[in-house]
Amino acid sequence: MYIRIVNNNPVWYYSPERLRIDEPGTSFPETISQNILTEFNVFPLTIDSKPTITFEQNAVLQDPVFENGQWVQHWDIVDLDNDTIQQNYSRLAGDIRSMREQYLQETDWTQGKDIPDTVSNLWKTYRQELRDITNQPGFPSNVVWPQRPA
Repeated sequence: MYIRIVNNNPVWYYSPERLRIDEPGTSFPETISQNILTEFNVFPLTIDSKPTITFEQNAVLQDPVFENGQWVQHWDIVDLDNDTIQQNYSRLAGDIRSMREQYLQETDWTQGKDIPDTVSNLWKTYRQELRDITNQPGFPSNVVWPQRPA
């Protein structure tokens, strides 16, 4: 990832391929070295690791800044409005419920009348823990899935 400074204005996200397009009268080697890129005011752009966020937040990339001799892009964490938080909560809760239903369907066979009680009872506990997921204190953002019987 690169940035190019054109008339004192940063242009990002830039690449050596874009330099070839922007400078059609210049013959570049197959691999453009950093020295050549620097001659055309093209510099590496470092993007910080994306921060961990909750469904109540959004991570937004800030404009690049020149720090300690390099171009860097930082993230800003922004709190979401209540409507968006509710939409995110509902979507996440729906996703968790869908996964739970899939796990329950995958284990329906364990509750058949022809299944021995020793097997059936092992799975009953697991299936009840799946049903109780929505009662966990961290639901839906922090769910602890039960361990499947072996």
